[in-house]
Amino acid sequence: MIDASSLKIIEEAVRAAEEKTAGEIVVVVADKSAQWLGLRMLAAVGIGMTFLTLPMGMIPNWHSWMGPAAGVVSGAATFFVLGIPSILRVCLPPEKLDDVVLRAAKVAFLDQGVHRTADRSGVLVYISMLEHRVQILGDEGIHAIIGDDGWRAWTAGLVDAMKKNDVAAVASIVRDIGGRLAAAFPRKANDKNELPDAVVVKTT
Repeated sequence: MIDASSLKIIEEAVRAAEEKTAGEIVVVVADKSAQWLGLRMLAAVGIGMTFLTLPMGMIPNWHSWMGPAAGVVSGAATFFVLGIPSILRVCLPPEKLDDVVLRAAKVAFLDQGVHRTADRSGVLVYISMLEHRVQILGDEGIHAIIGDDGWRAWTAGLVDAMKKNDVAAVASIVRDIGGRLAAAFPRKANDKNELPDAVVVKTT
């Protein structure tokens, strides 16, 4: 998870980004977008049952008690190993990771009130650490201008920065988003900061 000093750097980038725009940027950093317990349990049961049902004649000196023991041990080991993020990511199809993170980002978009800004110019930057995925969701006002293609370069840059633990790069991209928002939604004389600048940290 990102440490306190890194969170402060990102928060300052959000504040700086919003100085020239009526748009609002919310950054959410989640340790994971799903528990993945069901998948880990399913894999553990599958591997355990495989060892449990091994024909005794296949292995010399195999005794009846060894099957259940091997099933329990292999199942437990599978469950533990799939709890290691780098291994879990390799075992999951990329599209599955994408779908789970997108769903979590949509929930965060609503939870954080990004859809409730006066000009419909809110932007959510959702960073999911375990899955190494990023979703940027813009409310209808800004999305109509930038569109899906417009978010992709920023998303790719954030994923790369996250993998390298490069907080300065994350902050730079947040400021870039602010610059794009400023062009479409310049700051007004009576502008209010409608959403908090502090990074929202989600742990599960």
